[in-house]
Amino acid sequence: GYRDLFEAGVEHVILAGNWLWSDGSIIFPRKWMTIPLAEEIHNYAVKYNGSVSLGVVPQPFIVNSSRSLSDFATKAQATIKDYNADGLLFELWVKAVMPSGDQWNVVNNLTNITSTKLKSSRGYPATASFGGESLSSSLWEDLKVHQPWNYTDRDYCLLDTDSVDYKTQISVDWAENITTRLLNYSANISHLSFAIIPEGRYDNLTNAEPYRNLIDAGAPVSGDGHFKDFYYNSQKQVEEKAQLVANRSLHGLGILFPAFDLPPNNTSSLLHAALQG
Repeated sequence: GYRDLFEAGVEHVILAGNWLWSDGSIIFPRKWMTIPLAEEIHNYAVKYNGSVSLGVVPQPFIVNSSRSLSDFATKAQATIKDYNADGLLFELWVKAVMPSGDQWNVVNNLTNITSTKLKSSRGYPATASFGGESLSSSLWEDLKVHQPWNYTDRDYCLLDTDSVDYKTQISVDWAENITTRLLNYSANISHLSFAIIPEGRYDNLTNAEPYRNLIDAGAPVSGDGHFKDFYYNSQKQVEEKAQLVANRSLHGLGILFPAFDLPPNNTSSLLHAALQG
């Protein structure tokens, strides 16, 4: 549960997968997040000196030609207060709803308002997460032009994409290449965290399997990230990325979909490797 994450040493939990609707309101699919549950998670965060953000996919708002930034500001502020959130994370990595071109101007407006106008009790107001796409992807041109990190307090780059083979994606070289690219674009990498998904895929990206299932099937916890036909982040790969984070003075390392991992208190979990570095 959430308590186990904070107890293990996680600093920032993101309650992701929600929508920023066309009218500026934040929608929780299937009402999965309730105010009592949010209060419970907030209390764990306070107890363990962590923080909690609400993750929102902003595409419905971005594509609404009559969108109102002031409506967003009013509604988001109310949601942050009601759900005891410490900030908003804008989820920009999902391929089907990734902003492109001038849509990044709307993203920058959203993060700028969140960072400068919205108040949360304990900080981390605006965070953006984008995917580490193939270095030839148009995403990089958009990032170079629109510099979204200039309007955020924190940034995440998810090391998961359908435009690069999986063996490459799990390598520390791939994370290093992205770090170099972002530095060349004048990004503030001290605010940047990488994130991984605890799963294995075939090299051609078919057939995903959660990390916990691979370990149950006999995959090495700290091997070279190859088991049968699967490539996966083992503890060794995660430790290499944690070392990169330390050496290049990045902000941190995160895990998306922690339910795919072994439990947080299990020393074979990827979370354990990320926290130990």
